[in-house]
Amino acid sequence: IARKIEGNLTPKLLIYTKNVTIFWCVFLFVNFLISLTTVFLSNKIWAVYNGLISYILVGCAFILEFGVRIFLRKKRKI
Repeated sequence: IARKIEGNLTPKLLIYTKNVTIFWCVFLFVNFLISLTTVFLSNKIWAVYNGLISYILVGCAFILEFGVRIFLRKKRKI
């Protein structure tokens, strides 16, 4: 997707893209494991985590990643 949007990727941008992909894969896998764990807990805990907390965490991760991206673009590091 990054190549479609940006065209040829510079070495710095390629490293950044790989690191962001790793971050999202690890984050979503951990979120999956926590969600899977809540299946074996009470319905209330399952509902609160899967219906509220996980969405807040994904939103915070997106805002963090987007903020880092904007910061690095302004500093011309990527």
